[in-house]
Amino acid sequence: MTSWCDKLASVPSAGFRFDQRFTPVERILECWHTIVERHSVDGEPKFNITKTDEFNLEINSETGFKYGADATRCHVGFNHRLKVRNVSGAPPVVEMSSTAQQFTKLLPEVVNRLIDISMLLPDIRTRKLHRIGITTTTPVDRADLPPGLGRFIEHIGRPWKGLSDGFSIQLTAEVGETKTSTDRCIHTLLKSERADEVMTVMFDFQRVLKEPKLTDRDDLSDLAQRAQKDALSYFEALAEGSMFDVSTLETT
Repeated sequence: MTSWCDKLASVPSAGFRFDQRFTPVERILECWHTIVERHSVDGEPKFNITKTDEFNLEINSETGFKYGADATRCHVGFNHRLKVRNVSGAPPVVEMSSTAQQFTKLLPEVVNRLIDISMLLPDIRTRKLHRIGITTTTPVDRADLPPGLGRFIEHIGRPWKGLSDGFSIQLTAEVGETKTSTDRCIHTLLKSERADEVMTVMFDFQRVLKEPKLTDRDDLSDLAQRAQKDALSYFEALAEGSMFDVSTLETT
C-alpha cells in the first residue's frame, strides 16, 4: 500500500537526542571525515557547511542529504537541491542536483545515515539516548490534502466556522505509551495568505525513553526501526482521519 507521504512527495528527517556534551565543531568534522569524503568528487566538495557555531554543525550536500549535530542532538534530513548550469548560446539552466524519491524509500536511508553519523560522534558509547524523532514535511495545496488532514483543519476551525485563508497551527499531543517509552507528535500546519503559495504540513513524531540508555549500533538500529514503523503508522492514521470524525468526537 502506497503512503500518502509518497503520493504528496513528502521529505523525511530523523534525529536522536543524547546526553549533553559540548564538542567543538572541529572535532565533529574530524570524526565525520568519511561522511565529508562521501560527498566529494575528485577532491571537490559537493556540500556546503551551513552552520558552524562553536558547538553546532550542519552540512548540506548537493545530493540532498543534510547532516547536523549540536550539544544534545544528531540529525539527518533530506531537502531538494538545485544548481545553475551555464550552457552555450542560451541563458543558464536550473537543474536538480538531488534525486527525487518516494518518502518510504528515503526514510530508511535517512535513518541509516543517522545511525552512521551518530556512531562516529566523539564519546558516543558513554552518552545515553533520550529520544528518537521521525519527521515528515509536505508542501501541499489544500485541495490535495488526504481526507483526514482536511477533517483535522475543519475540526480546528469549528469554533470560528472555518479558518481564514492564512493560518498557523501547532499542536503537541501524546499519541502512545509503553512500559519503556512515551510517544508524542508535534503537528504543524502553515498557510500563507498568498493564494500562490501552498500549505506546509509537518508532523514530528517523537519517542521519549522513560529510562535513557547507553546504546551501541545494534541498539540504535533496533530502536530507530521500531520508531520509524510506528511513526509511519501514525502518519497514515492522521491521513485516514477517523479520529477527527464529528460523530466519534461527540461520543468520546
